[in-house]
Order: sequence, then C-alpha cells, then structure tokens
Amino acid sequence: MKKRLFILIAVAAACVFQTAGFQTIANAAWGEDALVSNYIPHMDSRTPSMDSAPTGDLYVAMQRGGYCIDIYKSTDGGETWNCSVDILMMGLHKSLSYICPRIGNWVFTTFERGEELQERAVEIYRFVPSNPNNHYRTTIASGIYMPAGVRIQPEICTDTPYYDTNYYVYVTYSIEGLTYYPVYFSRSLDKGQTWIPPVEVTGYVGMSSGWQTQPDIAYGPSGLYIAFEKMGWNGSSWTNQIWVTKSTNWGLRGTPPFNLPRLYMTAIIPE
Repeated sequence: MKKRLFILIAVAAACVFQTAGFQTIANAAWGEDALVSNYIPHMDSRTPSMDSAPTGDLYVAMQRGGYCIDIYKSTDGGETWNCSVDILMMGLHKSLSYICPRIGNWVFTTFERGEELQERAVEIYRFVPSNPNNHYRTTIASGIYMPAGVRIQPEICTDTPYYDTNYYVYVTYSIEGLTYYPVYFSRSLDKGQTWIPPVEVTGYVGMSSGWQTQPDIAYGPSGLYIAFEKMGWNGSSWTNQIWVTKSTNWGLRGTPPFNLPRLYMTAIIPE
C-alpha cells in the first residue's frame, strides 16, 4: 500500500467538528490536506515531527523507508513543501525524529541509528536553514542494544527563546535496563558539537516494569523538565504513573522525580 504524508492546514483560530454528536467552537474550518512528501516505491514516509521557526517557516522531519531522514520546509504557511535535507542512515528503522528550528541559525534533529538486534546509537544532525550544505553530525550515545521491535525514540529541545545566542541543546531517551527502561539525559553547551556523557534521571523510584517509557523534554521560564512513565505506589498498589524531574541549572543537576498527579499538576507546565 502506498503511503504519503499529509499535513492539515488550519485556516482559522477555531473549528467546527461534528461526529456522533460532538461539536467544538463554531465559525472555523480546516483547509485541504497538503502533500509534504511524494511517494517513492518501497520508501514509505512515516513518523513525522513538526516545528516552526521565528520567521514563520515550518519544518517537518520524517523517516523515509528504512534508510533516510528527510527534512522538508515550507515558507508559505504549509501550502507547499520542499525537501531541504536528506540524511542517509543505513539501518534506520521506525525511529522517531524531532526537529527544533527555533534557535535561529541552526535546525536540529535527533534520531536512532542501527538495525534490529545490532548495536544502536543516538545521533544528532544540525544544518543551517539558508545553506543546508553547512551541516554537522555527531553521536551522543553508542553501544546500545534493544529488544527486537523496540526503538530508542530520542527527543530534543533547546532553551531558546530565553537564551537567543548562548543557548544549550538537550536530549532525552530511554533504553533497556536489567529490569526496567531507565531514562537518560545529555546536553550540549556548544550548539550540538559536543555532548556530556548521558546520565540517568529515572531516580530508581518504583518497581520494575517490562514496557518502555517514552520520555519527553521541554524548557520553560522556570527550568528544564523531563517527563516519563514509571511504576509508583498509589497508597494501596503499584500502578503506572507519570513522573517529572526538573532542573533549574540548565541540566547540571536535577530534582528527584516527583509524581505528576499528586501535587505538581500546574507547577511543572512551562509557559
């Protein structure tokens, strides 16, 4: 079956959506689907990740087949798209890419490199939007082994726009441990060229779990946050819960993970 990637374009601030009696705020609609990537035989496009730049340009990073990451750019509000970067990655398979172009002069994407039942790595790729030939690629972590069908799925963010020029870049991901999936964190102080050795931020709280957490990372005015799944005690039994760790010194040190539903529902959401 042919697969192509489409993006929905919003044409108003609110929308009308009716199905089985459900309706949202009125007086708006969605535009027609816009084709981002063309179909290539045996090279399906999948796992898109989207972000916008301060200029209003839109970027979509996606996996193409089992070999490449493509990054598309739109300068007209998502109506038309052109491929800016094609990252050839032999062995890339069903990994998630995340793009972060809010930093002005660089666009970042992080991804998993490797094949099933072989050594894998977490890598970073950056390029200048106005000159994609000006690019740089490096490895954050390597020597990782995962069960078949389980991906590392790294996520990335920066601390812009709070620091426009001297910003840091942050990455989180989870890997298989002995009895659970620990969450790791790394940061770059030189715009993605070098990275500190990854450190675990899971906190060893809770019981072992046999499924993989999919962490996410965000920077807000009060600090850096990483959210992930982990087993926790609810007062009577162990249950799957959402935990958050916070750093107020740009990832140098973090707080012990705290359980999101209990006390910190509104405190950890970056503005």
